[in-house]
Amino acid sequence: RIVAAEYAGTVGVPAVIGREHLGELLAFTGDGGAGRWLRARGAAVTRVAMPGAALDVDTPEDVERLAGAG
Repeated sequence: RIVAAEYAGTVGVPAVIGREHLGELLAFTGDGGAGRWLRARGAAVTRVAMPGAALDVDTPEDVERLAGAG
């Protein structure tokens, strides 16, 4: 039970992950996040095409860039 966005040739967040995977997710350390974990699951991940998810919004500059794109 893993559903994730597919964009820019990869799979990543946003994602919905079943609670049976909670232990693995809680074991993450550092800044890696769930992306690598999702990609390692291969065919177990139901992928939903979401090209807009390729936009990363982490900084005020990203917000400005995104606001100008609309």
